[in-house]
Amino acid sequence: MAESLFQIDPEILSSIHEFDWAIRSLAMGEYHGIKRSRRLGTGMEFSQYRPYSQGDDLRQLDWKMYARSDKFYIKQSEVETNIDVTFMIDTSRSMNYEENGWSKLDAAKMLCGVLAYVALQNGDWISLADGVNMKSGNDKKHWNRFLLSLQNLTETVQFQQPFIEQRKSKELFVFITDMYDEEEEMMQFIRSLKSSRNEVIIFHLMGAREESLDFGNAVKLKDLETGVATQLNPQVLKDTYQKRVKSWKKELADEFLSAGIDYHSIDFTVPIALLINAFIHRRKSLL
Repeated sequence: MAESLFQIDPEILSSIHEFDWAIRSLAMGEYHGIKRSRRLGTGMEFSQYRPYSQGDDLRQLDWKMYARSDKFYIKQSEVETNIDVTFMIDTSRSMNYEENGWSKLDAAKMLCGVLAYVALQNGDWISLADGVNMKSGNDKKHWNRFLLSLQNLTETVQFQQPFIEQRKSKELFVFITDMYDEEEEMMQFIRSLKSSRNEVIIFHLMGAREESLDFGNAVKLKDLETGVATQLNPQVLKDTYQKRVKSWKKELADEFLSAGIDYHSIDFTVPIALLINAFIHRRKSLL
């Protein structure tokens, strides 16, 4: 089973059926049957009792226990805990950067699909914020619509703030991006997502060669956002460049930490299992 994106052919994204198959294979290959999370509530399956406290729902009193003990007890039960998960992908031009045949955008689509499938296995409702008002859902038809919308995501000139449907339930926002944001519009948008009710997880995607400036000797590099090409020698600039990238990522990590936002810097070679675990961990904080 493929553990990272580089181990599968990016051409599978061109076929909706192969895309679906690859997502399920990656997800279930690394997602070892994590059961739907459950919490105590007012469902039908009783699990234990606790003493009655003033303000408790009287309908939950167990009269048989009262007859046996002459004390009031409340039936506690297990109900499924499901949340809304909204996925967002940065489609700005810089996401067209490629390594080993994978563009950032295609990698983001695959990661988004895998995490969405894991969410469905937990009974969650999913949606894709792609500029249109996609309602959340969790049935087979919705999954097919989600996949089609995901497959059809295309490049935009720059970051465009996605439409976010207002919901009353707890929500987890998952944003996959390369964080190139000169005007800081993206950062402001990300900050706006976090609240006491919502959680946010950022997957900051960079290529390994992009991060290290590993492009040999004299090359012409093109800024995918502006289209400006520059002739340079990476070997001369590598040390300074790597220090600046490290400092930039540290600043991002610190800012997100202070805002209570979960931040993960990743590349195409990161094992899928680690990303699934990061998603599951943040999801649990909403339960």
